[in-house]
Formats: sequence, structure tokens, C-alpha cells
Amino acid sequence: MRRLKWIIPLTLVMLFAALAVPALAQTGYPARLDTYINDYNGMMSSGLETKLYGWLTDLKSQNNIEMTVVTIDSTRDYNSWDTTIEKFATSLFNRWGIGDARTNKGIMLLVAKDDRKVRIELGAGYDSSYDKRAKGVLDEFVLPYFKQENYEAGIEKGVRALIFMVTDEWPTGGAPTFFEQVGDKLATVDPAAWWIGLGILVLGGGGFFWYRESHRCPMCGQVGLNISSNVISSPTRYSEGEKEVHKYCPNCQYEDTALVAIAMLNSSSSGGGSSDSGSSSSGGGSSSGGGATGSW
Repeated sequence: MRRLKWIIPLTLVMLFAALAVPALAQTGYPARLDTYINDYNGMMSSGLETKLYGWLTDLKSQNNIEMTVVTIDSTRDYNSWDTTIEKFATSLFNRWGIGDARTNKGIMLLVAKDDRKVRIELGAGYDSSYDKRAKGVLDEFVLPYFKQENYEAGIEKGVRALIFMVTDEWPTGGAPTFFEQVGDKLATVDPAAWWIGLGILVLGGGGFFWYRESHRCPMCGQVGLNISSNVISSPTRYSEGEKEVHKYCPNCQYEDTALVAIAMLNSSSSGGGSSDSGSSSSGGGSSSGGGATGSW
């Protein structure tokens, strides 16, 4: 009888522990503190956060595309059963419900500093061709700086390159100059080959740069097309917005102005942070695992 007296409570404790482990695993993801910036390990300065916040809120209001930046120490710090950063990113993306459920155009940039891995997770609305584009963003704009432990530069350049990837426009004040592009390109080259690379860039005119092609004048073919946009009316939950896109070539004076529609806002979107209560905390978007991963 004495043994039975102790066996019953012990059995109950063991049963409770067995049930608690899966419960912990199911809730083993960070709570979403903000729609756009979730810097859990303090990798970003307040100045960078302010800049990114401006770009990402514009991306949402003008294009109805929700992007969030997430920084953590390691995926192992959380009680999930995800064995890779890819699985962790997909699970986190779907748990938070990033983006609009109707379009699934959400984007997440996840940096796991101690794991030395970075992941761009794309919503299910992007076809497989965007996986290759996302890999290009990591290889050209993010990883060269992460390898130098210049994480702020890598995050900033990665975010603005992702914005260009999905809108064909650089964020306000984010268009890279020619000299900055030279620096970006040299960052991917072994220091011993910098001078050779610079000579090639000068002789070749840098024609392979992304910026040059997007700013090539359709009239004279010269690079240097100035592109600016101005929001005429912001979108609401009930109507589209409208922006004016202006293009001007200082070489041949080519000029063009076009009105572009801005998609309606998702009725469940919010401008500030929201906590994670076990269900989607934003627009209900989902990812099927598309995107790209890099390590340094």
C-alpha cells in the first residue's frame, strides 16, 4: 500500500511531463513584437531601425507587401522541433501569418547570428523564379558584409535589394550610387583581387550592375534615368490608392509620367506590433517554403 501511495503521484507527474513537452515545442517560437522590425538580439541600431521602418511601411502602404526583419541568436534557443533554419523560418512565417492571405506576398528576412545563417522566406504567392532572385540578394548584398561582421550594412542592403526585387523600385533614399555599387561588388571579391576587379569594372563600364539596367533610358539608351514616385492617394481597406511615377533622362531630356495603382490594404493589417497568441498575428499570409538560405 505504501508503494502504491507513491506510484500514483509519480505516474501523474510523468504523464504531465510527457504532455508538456509537445506543448512546449508547439509554442517554441518568439512572440511577434512588431509588424516590421523584430530585433531580438540587438543587432540593429536605433538609426537603422528607423530607416528600415520607413522603407517597410512605405512598401506596405504603396504596394501592399508586408516584410519583416527578424534577428535572433540561434534557432536552438527556442523549443521547436525544427532541425534547420529553413523549417524554422517557414514555421515562424506561417505562425505569424506574414502578409495578405489573398496574395501571399509576404517576406521575412531572418538572421540567426550565432548559427551564422540567414534566410529569406517568401510567401506562397511568389513563383519559384523568385528563389533564385532571393539567393542573388543574399550573395551580392548580404553575405559579403556578414562575412566582415558588418551586420548592419548587410541587413540594410539586403532589405532595400528585396524591395527592389519585388517592386522594381529602390526605396526612398535607398538607390545605390555607382561608387557604392563598386564597393558592393568588391566586397564579394578576395582582397588580393580588388585592384583587378576595379580595373575590370572601370573598363567594362559596370554594365552588369542591377542599377544600370533599371535606370537605362528607353529613348537614348544611356544610363542615368532619374526615377521618382509620389503618392497621390494612399490605399485604404476599401479602395486602391494611386501614385505618380516620373522618369526623366538628363542626357536626351526624355520624360514620362505614369499613374500606377496601389493595391488595397488588407482589412486585417495593422501598423504596429502585435503579440503572438498561438495564431496568425497579422494578415494571415503563408509560405510553402520558398526562398533562399546563406551562411557565412
